[in-house]
Amino acid sequence: MSAIDRFVVPAFLKIGPYEYKVQVEKNLILLANGNFRTDTTPLRTDLGESECYGFCQHNPQRILLNEGLTITAERLAAILLHEALHAIEDTYQLTLEEDTVTRLTTA
Repeated sequence: MSAIDRFVVPAFLKIGPYEYKVQVEKNLILLANGNFRTDTTPLRTDLGESECYGFCQHNPQRILLNEGLTITAERLAAILLHEALHAIEDTYQLTLEEDTVTRLTTA
């Protein structure tokens, strides 16, 4: 049983006036330009690509979670919270360092 099976992922999160769609992807790759891809093309670290646990996209509003990585249900919940904090940051035009978002996630 995967973490996705043990953790009920909400379909949407309401952040301020926006509804962020929450999607689960099997293969979530962060690109060097800050975008992402979800295909099965092999990881290209030579191009600055890296696996990521989650990604928050602001237009359209959606949060992506990577079920392709081996994680616990608790870790998956923390990843969702982490990405929700990025959505809050964008919605309310805050400036949070990644380290601050990570610390808030585990608070």
